[in-house]
Amino acid sequence: MTKPVATIRTSLQNFFLGVDLSNSYVVTGLPLIFLCGGSINDGSSGTQSLRKALVKTQIFQDTSKVKIFIAEKVLNFETTKHKDLKRFEKLIGNYCDIVVVILESPGSICELGVFSEIVEISEKLLVIIEGCHFEKSSFIRQGVLQALGENVKPISWQTVTGDNMLFTLEPDDLADIADQIISKASQLTTSRKKLSLDKTRHQVAFVYSCCRLLIGPTKSEIEECLEIFQNIAGLPPEPSFSVQEILEMMQVFEMITVNYYRGKKHHFLSDPTESVISSRVPWPHVQFNWHSGTKNYDQRKLDVFSDLKDSSEGKWRIKTSPHFGTKP
Repeated sequence: MTKPVATIRTSLQNFFLGVDLSNSYVVTGLPLIFLCGGSINDGSSGTQSLRKALVKTQIFQDTSKVKIFIAEKVLNFETTKHKDLKRFEKLIGNYCDIVVVILESPGSICELGVFSEIVEISEKLLVIIEGCHFEKSSFIRQGVLQALGENVKPISWQTVTGDNMLFTLEPDDLADIADQIISKASQLTTSRKKLSLDKTRHQVAFVYSCCRLLIGPTKSEIEECLEIFQNIAGLPPEPSFSVQEILEMMQVFEMITVNYYRGKKHHFLSDPTESVISSRVPWPHVQFNWHSGTKNYDQRKLDVFSDLKDSSEGKWRIKTSPHFGTKP
């Protein structure tokens, strides 16, 4: 029999009561890059889109070194209920270290207009534009691009032959561009920042950390953790994005997987090593520290799950997750 919600809530409260907010941080994982531009699913064997070419580079394919976010993934994700894709892109942009917009399609020009008006995202924009267009006087050139200053990078990757536009970059050129993007992403972030749940990136890191700390938590359990922590820390009650939206984004980009138990959706980390070796955690996560003299991490975690271990659901969660008893 599952323990009453009130009992679990008490355990969660005790878990977070000892947290020293002034000494808890969001720790950066791998560089997170939101890559916008031309089509990557045009069905052609050749390359016309710079974004399509960059996605295929070895360095961007190596998920042990960098994480690439492509917004189109949400379109193929059946259970995602985002009706406002602009809001979904805003969530991704706020979360990533850098937002790269390659001006090579009508959609990417629209994205530039949207992102340049969002302060949190405009500060980490990198705009890549075809060199021949950059040299021409235009509303975009004299307006938003001029305002972005050094965050605009003109590159020549096409040449006109008759009525056709030919892609001219070689593999080494593409690898160099990819390296520059990753270097820029690294410059825009720090290894760790004090936990502040009024920031979207920190909200996502908190939800991700709940999936690390707990065993296959449900959405309501994560919401419970967030509410308790906010009350204890005296933080604003309303995050920028709902836990549901954050979990959907995490599932789209394979940060978590979902398993069902008696109709309830439980969220587990996708990579079993993420809870075992801290240095290998690829995503931003919260490093909780506790006031001196309070119980340590392992004791607190066991306190929380003493309310679940004797239930059939608790046994299923422990069996399903490879993370029980490990310390992040």
